[in-house]
Amino acid sequence: GASRAQVEACMESTPILCRNCSAVISYTDQFLCTKRRWGLDGGPSESACFVNTVVQAQVDVKDPYEEHLAQGLFEMADVFCRCGRQVGYKFCTDRSRRNRNENQVGRFGLVTSRFLVASEPVRVCAAREAPRPTVDALLEAERRAREAETASAEADARPPTAVAETACAEESLVGSLPQAQALVSEG
Repeated sequence: GASRAQVEACMESTPILCRNCSAVISYTDQFLCTKRRWGLDGGPSESACFVNTVVQAQVDVKDPYEEHLAQGLFEMADVFCRCGRQVGYKFCTDRSRRNRNENQVGRFGLVTSRFLVASEPVRVCAAREAPRPTVDALLEAERRAREAETASAEADARPPTAVAETACAEESLVGSLPQAQALVSEG
């Protein structure tokens, strides 16, 4: 089947860098809470940040295990920068009896001693699939296609000068298509 169109979304954000190798492991706009405490390697707890996402290409999530945290039982996994240094954890599955911490599943904890915040923001662009069209949008597209077929048939029946005028009008619409696509991708 045909693949869906890609939409690019861009914004400015400040990178979070691995303290060991300076690879970008996340961005400050992904911080959910900066007042957490977690320990690494069985050590004492230290300052940490709860983050929504990490840069998947720069980290490895390894060896899931169960851990009793203050908020209940979780399946956790250690998160390592590609350089091999552990930078935090991933909250894989809420194993508590009531699943009251589902909102944490799939998110990450980064220990502050393992990262630096870059001094300057950067422009971050992420391609994502365009949203699926609604039924109304599909019906509207069908209606426009029928109108275009009707207009084309009418243009074929017109004298040559009328066809030339129609072609010019169509060219001006085609010229505005990239502008319209840019507006849609920005929204």
